[in-house]
Amino acid sequence: FGMTVFTSKSPEGPFRMLDFTSEASVGEGNTRTIDREKYKDDYVKALLFEPGAFMEKLAQIAPKLAAGIKLYPSQIDAHPYEYNGKKYFYMTLMSNPNAILGIEMENWLKPKYETLTLISVAGYYNVQDYLDGKPASYQKETATNVNEGAQVIEHNGKHYLIYSFGAHTSRSYSVGQAVSTSGPLGPYRKLTEDEGGIVLSCDYGRYEKLSATGHHGLFTVNGKQMIAYH
Repeated sequence: FGMTVFTSKSPEGPFRMLDFTSEASVGEGNTRTIDREKYKDDYVKALLFEPGAFMEKLAQIAPKLAAGIKLYPSQIDAHPYEYNGKKYFYMTLMSNPNAILGIEMENWLKPKYETLTLISVAGYYNVQDYLDGKPASYQKETATNVNEGAQVIEHNGKHYLIYSFGAHTSRSYSVGQAVSTSGPLGPYRKLTEDEGGIVLSCDYGRYEKLSATGHHGLFTVNGKQMIAYH
């Protein structure tokens, strides 16, 4: 998996995939060169994040996660976010355990790799505990090692990471939240259940008519905040 960008002159399409080796495709200043000896697959020219630059920074901020990736970092669940005139992009890193990463963007086609930040790690209430080698403490996340479907919102001066954990094929799949008082890239702390850390769930199987209440989208209608989910 990898992040790619498609564009269209109309919301109805047709859409075309961008080629980051072509100025005609992505515009002046957004092109890049690719080490084709190392990255031989043709689709590498369509990836939003150049694998080499991405992995170099990932190895600095999360060496254990980077060590488990052979060549291409695998990412899913894109979330673009704008705040105070700046652009941010969030994604799930398909690692073991899953992690959510955030990065500031110069524009929607040009990442600022120096800002790549580890936002959350499955099984941990905060990233620092993982980096310090402490044992996982968020037990409801450790069974599947899943953190995915990131969405960031601002409320009353704080930023909230709303994300999914658990297995998407089971009733353990739930929506949780973490909070940052330091801005869109955190650091974030996952809230406990007593603090309202679980936004949406089917009570881990006790409601047999529901399943996999995760992977959400928050939106506002007539001043009311709504949630859509699997």
